[in-house]
Amino acid sequence: MKVACSKGLHIEEKAKELFGIDKELYDSPLALCTMEEAQCLLSASIYLSGIQDWSHCRVLTHEIIREVDMSLPEEWLYKPSRGAQALLNTLQQHIPVAVATSDSREHVKKMFSYWGMQMPVIVTAEDVEKGKPYPEMLLLACSLMGVRCEFTVVFGDTQADIEMAHSANAYAVAVGRSIPQADACVRTLCDVVVEV
Repeated sequence: MKVACSKGLHIEEKAKELFGIDKELYDSPLALCTMEEAQCLLSASIYLSGIQDWSHCRVLTHEIIREVDMSLPEEWLYKPSRGAQALLNTLQQHIPVAVATSDSREHVKKMFSYWGMQMPVIVTAEDVEKGKPYPEMLLLACSLMGVRCEFTVVFGDTQADIEMAHSANAYAVAVGRSIPQADACVRTLCDVVVEV
């Protein structure tokens, strides 16, 4: 919003509405959308705020995203969820691990490089036709790992993660909050105990 405002664009209200910023963030478009969808929503925010030339809205969107990417410190951009690194390190020593995310492959690679960690199997929205809550990402991840979905545990913080897991017959663990449809819930990934 700050970068948009610096360009004379007053999109706060429309962007809040379209991205669902004032709602429960876990299940808002902001938490679930792909980068392409986020760009479209940002362009729509600009359009609805008075710029009637869609091509200009798209150009402004790319400028805003580029400036934001360049200004964010890596430690903020790649900050892991509490317990994520330790859990991934432990699991990777014993079982196949995958990350299924709506984020871009490029961003995920940079994140694991920044963490100095071995990269697990990565499946992004770019790899499938239908992202979360559809099962395609999980089915592909399981195929790449060589495991059956029904022997898979999915950790997720959104309703879409839980629905994706269940639609592929996997066990679903909600992280950070209670999701009634989840098979289990943990406060943070630090609470996950791995027995070998």
